[in-house]
Amino acid sequence: MNKITILLAVYNGEKYLQEQLDSIVNQTYTNWKLYIRDDGSIDSSIEIINNFASRYPSKIQLINDNLNNLGSCNNFFQLLKYSETSEFYMFADQDDVWNYNKIEISLNAILKIEISEKFKKPILLHTDLEVVDTNLNQISPSFWKYQQMDVKNANNYNKILVQNIVTGCTIIFNHKLKEKMRFLPDNVFVHDWWIALVASVFGRIDSIEDKTLKYRQHLSNVEGAKQSGNLHFINRLFKLNEVRNALENSVFQAKVFLEMYKDKMNNEQIESFEIFSNLFSYNWVKRRYILIKYGIIKSKFIRNIGLFLAA
Repeated sequence: MNKITILLAVYNGEKYLQEQLDSIVNQTYTNWKLYIRDDGSIDSSIEIINNFASRYPSKIQLINDNLNNLGSCNNFFQLLKYSETSEFYMFADQDDVWNYNKIEISLNAILKIEISEKFKKPILLHTDLEVVDTNLNQISPSFWKYQQMDVKNANNYNKILVQNIVTGCTIIFNHKLKEKMRFLPDNVFVHDWWIALVASVFGRIDSIEDKTLKYRQHLSNVEGAKQSGNLHFINRLFKLNEVRNALENSVFQAKVFLEMYKDKMNNEQIESFEIFSNLFSYNWVKRRYILIKYGIIKSKFIRNIGLFLAA
């Protein structure tokens, strides 16, 4: 059995895909298998994948399920469904470049946590990353600083209800966490946020400051990194409809999560998820009281101004 399963979701990735695949096959740690699923590309992505699969037949497998245009999130969950059982799993984006020791660093870190937890918990580990432009020139040495992300509260599911702090392309998680993830519900748009929510409720999230990959910024990014200085947050205050929509999506996600996992959650968790799921059924004053009482807040003061204005 391979210790590490790597899952790479591809869609029209020809421009950067070869560079990413090269960075994976040249890792210092070698006990891995890469599963790739193409979501209906109309460029040369399939040819690039087949070329690598023919060169590394025991390491790289293309998943053919005749399903197209599932979208990035469902593409990753389809990969989870079809991949073989491993001890650990990692996600890869088609346009990044992994540092040569990304797997080694991540694996060593999560193994230490598993030992400390006596191998009983679902565990997710994530890392920092370097933000670069299309030519791999550095934009920022730290994604966390660039986004002004506070990763210290990762195990507080009340905070993760309204703010994702886990970047999917950096994560490694154990098989116990995979077993908890039954499937990705319809209309849940961010797979790494969903996985972080599962980990925060049923297990443990940890992080290390190592930058394990180059996160490429370009016009075709599905998500992308946006520099989050005070000016950015102030500009967001003038777009409260967007902030409100994001909060509504968070409430919907909590509602779906509760429906799926209520039978596995403790009473305290159920209370938090239930009251947040019904946030918009309360009046203006009580909505804000709920956010404060349950600590359902974001990591920066100015972010919370937007949250409380939009609630």
